[in-house]
Amino acid sequence: MFCTNCGASNSADNKFCIACGASLRNTAVNIGRAGGARIAHTAGTAQQETAVMQPIDTAYSTGTPPAFAPRTAEDTGVLPAAGTADMAAAPKRRIKRSTVIVLTVFGVLAAGLVIAYFILLNTVFSERNVVNDYVNAIANGQYAKATKLVDPGVSNEARALFTDVIARDPKDRIQQVSVGDITKDTAQNGRKHKVTVTYTVNGVKQSSTLTLEPSGKRFLIFDSWKITTPMIEKRDLAIPSLLDSIVVNGVTVKLAGYEAGGSSGTSYSLPSYPGMLRISAPKSPYWESETVSSGETAGATAILELTATQKLKQAVLDLVRQKVKACVASSALSKEGCDFSNGSFESYSTSSTAYTDITRTVTQEPAFDSSDSLDISAGTFRTSRIDVSIHYKYRYSEDESWQDGDTSDSGRLEGTFSVKNGKLSVSYTYDSGASWQ
Repeated sequence: MFCTNCGASNSADNKFCIACGASLRNTAVNIGRAGGARIAHTAGTAQQETAVMQPIDTAYSTGTPPAFAPRTAEDTGVLPAAGTADMAAAPKRRIKRSTVIVLTVFGVLAAGLVIAYFILLNTVFSERNVVNDYVNAIANGQYAKATKLVDPGVSNEARALFTDVIARDPKDRIQQVSVGDITKDTAQNGRKHKVTVTYTVNGVKQSSTLTLEPSGKRFLIFDSWKITTPMIEKRDLAIPSLLDSIVVNGVTVKLAGYEAGGSSGTSYSLPSYPGMLRISAPKSPYWESETVSSGETAGATAILELTATQKLKQAVLDLVRQKVKACVASSALSKEGCDFSNGSFESYSTSSTAYTDITRTVTQEPAFDSSDSLDISAGTFRTSRIDVSIHYKYRYSEDESWQDGDTSDSGRLEGTFSVKNGKLSVSYTYDSGASWQ
């Protein structure tokens, strides 16, 4: 039925309008009356009108109708129209799937960048990574790489020990390497940092302290660090002065680029990375030598000693005898550098005595008559006495005939010898006369 008040459709069982709450009693009565009238008109009897009328609750007719209690659509079995439900619900805006995907991707990328930043900050671009790269290069015998990472601070001529071949034998490298904690250097107001590296050299524990300081930025966001005190040691070495090169770990090292000092021998300070250095003299027929080591004890001086061979002594004597031969071959009154054979002739310009046909003969050849006659460490020698007999002719005036005369002289030869590129040479510091006999 329809409500007479608002016109809403209601079920025949409803007593009140589900839309406005108005009583449907009058509506039922009216409908009943209208139907009865139609029946009466059709059948023509009042009893039929009464028969078709709906019974009316006397409580509604005599009493007050109950308060309105609206019923839901579920109670009544009547559902609202679809359009009405859509209009009642608030509209929701759906996010596009592509937008969700893009936002998710950006979120993942942002998180990845943050994670990558902290990983790089604590690995690739950290102070410890700088130290580890440098120390690992030295420990692995990659001396050329270590030199490229940190300038050793020595001249190019003194970098012969900074090549990989020096450490090609693993036994000569540092072992059991440990990098300590990096701390601020309080002496530098915390601007510089320092770290202690411990290791063993041939089983002996040693350590080095590295200093780092900031050196700008890398990629504008990462701090850059550099090592300012490299792991460089100075190896003190004492060698015979006649050597111009040595052999270190099987590699020939020229000494021209290193500073030398000392007297009887020559002292060198060789910069190198920590590790074992096995030092010997180049092979030569003039000496014999043992291999000495450097690196086990910090600050110790390695002393390389040579033993002169008989061939060296004979070769030096041969050069000395060549000089003696040149001296006695002279027919001059005197010859520079030949005090042992000049004699005591007076110059004709200062004396009335004239000399001619001067001949000299060696009566005692030079020799090495004692163990200290040749010192290979100092590169010096001193011969035994050289005796020379001198025959000549003289006269006091031009109108006199020439007279035969004889005299003698003697002395020693002293000097130094050296071997350069395998060639032996001798130089004479002075020629000693008879007074040095």
